[in-house]
Amino acid sequence: MPRYLAGSSIASSGWLTKHETIWEMRDDQRAHRWDGAKYYGRFAELNGRTMGILAMGDIGEAVARRAHGFGMEVYAVDKRPMSPIPEVREVWGLERLDDLLRISHCFVVTAPLTAESRGIIDRRRIGLLKKGAYVIVISRGHIVDEEALVDALRSGRLGGAGLDAAGRFAGELRRLI
Repeated sequence: MPRYLAGSSIASSGWLTKHETIWEMRDDQRAHRWDGAKYYGRFAELNGRTMGILAMGDIGEAVARRAHGFGMEVYAVDKRPMSPIPEVREVWGLERLDDLLRISHCFVVTAPLTAESRGIIDRRRIGLLKKGAYVIVISRGHIVDEEALVDALRSGRLGGAGLDAAGRFAGELRRLI
């Protein structure tokens, strides 16, 4: 299961391209149109970018391995002290979550929903992410403040989001992603 979730987080999350671009490319391929120049600048370069991961369980580790394979520098926070796997530069305690958000081009939530994690990525913390960053949630809804996420997407502050789980704003987020 961790391998499937990690793979789908990279393949379908919007890190590689915006959702609408995928469908446009499919339509062009079906029509035998091969104008690659029209897609220039519409893909997110992963090599050399930084991924931050919230929670380094099996799924977090699987995501880290895949991101590292794309040439990304990977950092993480976890509530448990641990040594990083080879693909992760450092794993910090939760007290460094703000630092992780500040350096992340892609931020991935793999944490379980608990009393401690509920709402941990609030409006203030979304504002710490780099302009144009991507937020990927592949664990549970209600960890990320969805209203703040919608606002950040609408304003263009974030480059995109990929959600495997959402709560109250699921419909609105689907329209924006």
